[in-house]
Amino acid sequence: MFLFSFIGDVFILMSDNNLEVGSVLSFLTVYLLFIIHFVNGFKKLKFNKTDVLSILSVILVMLILSIAILSLQFEKMKTDFLIIIIYSMILGILICISVVNHITKAIMLF
Repeated sequence: MFLFSFIGDVFILMSDNNLEVGSVLSFLTVYLLFIIHFVNGFKKLKFNKTDVLSILSVILVMLILSIAILSLQFEKMKTDFLIIIIYSMILGILICISVVNHITKAIMLF
């Protein structure tokens, strides 16, 4: 994961507009590796009936946020819009997995 993050940062530091796709694809690879890692731990989770409503609300909020952000005008972007859609879907999945892990394993300190 570190290698792909490093490559993405190198693409950004080169500050050439044509290399924007390379940095996006490098970080997309890192996020896909994160998802593969998290899914292995996600399979071991036990869900309660009360957790289902929270999980569905998180998925609904993420869907609304993704649609709202993707409906903005990206006039100066050189990256293909399909890559941006895939990138947002991957980030949404990561956020949903993180929140579901927190809901099912939450430790209330208050």
